[in-house]
Amino acid sequence: MSMINRILIILFLSFQTLIFAQDINGEKKFEYSSYLYFKVNKKIYIDNFNLMCFDSRRHIFNFMQNDLTFNYKLTKQFILMFGDALYINNWSPQYNQAYRNKIYLGAIYFNRPTIGVKYIFKFNKKLELEENMTFQYFTPSMEKYHSRITLGSKLSYDNRKWPLEFEPFAQMILYYYLGGESMMYYKDDGSYDGYYSPNGLHRYRFRLGFKIKPIKALKKLDLMLYLAGQKEFNLPWMGGHDINTSPPSLGVTNKQRTNLAFNDYSILGFQLNYVFGTK
Repeated sequence: MSMINRILIILFLSFQTLIFAQDINGEKKFEYSSYLYFKVNKKIYIDNFNLMCFDSRRHIFNFMQNDLTFNYKLTKQFILMFGDALYINNWSPQYNQAYRNKIYLGAIYFNRPTIGVKYIFKFNKKLELEENMTFQYFTPSMEKYHSRITLGSKLSYDNRKWPLEFEPFAQMILYYYLGGESMMYYKDDGSYDGYYSPNGLHRYRFRLGFKIKPIKALKKLDLMLYLAGQKEFNLPWMGGHDINTSPPSLGVTNKQRTNLAFNDYSILGFQLNYVFGTK
């Protein structure tokens, strides 16, 4: 697939999500995050990403995520990643079906060990494409998946002659779910089909935004502003199983009898980045 086709697909899917996506409660979200980069030597660097998410309507805390990752540069372009993430979700009644975690101090907790690879391709001094693939394992497990594979692309344009070193970017991530709790599935005629885990390609996320250097004297500090969103879907023709299915014989509407509803939402996000050392 050519670079132009990649860009068009990312933009098309992104704007579709921005217009139509809502989360389970029909609310949009705010994200406040930070990214720290620590250079150990020419081959190794550590980064830490911390995110706080709030429901936009009441500005109530939704969840916190902290990712600590060790990166090893095999070459300037090819990087291995090893890390772990901690999630803290503010408990709400909607989590009764989605999670099986114990509740501590009004919250539920996850760990997410991760391994992955990243490849950075520079078209020129300004235009850069980053491709990555990760395997993520969740403990405790979620109902939709116990682990997942992600495929990500990020295209950025860095022209340091622009005011505030303005750098736009577009990012897209696909998620393949694995090991979710098994459910009963039915054929179109209502007959029993089987009892399967809802494995398959079920989610994409996007981010569209820009990065600037707001303080001229602090060259290592960046401010990022972005629009983002998530959309879940079913692709049974690719060999997977639906994540929202139910018996067809209940005599009620699909909405009333849907299990594992799609968790779709849109986001306005702010992020601060700081580099210790040089990239």
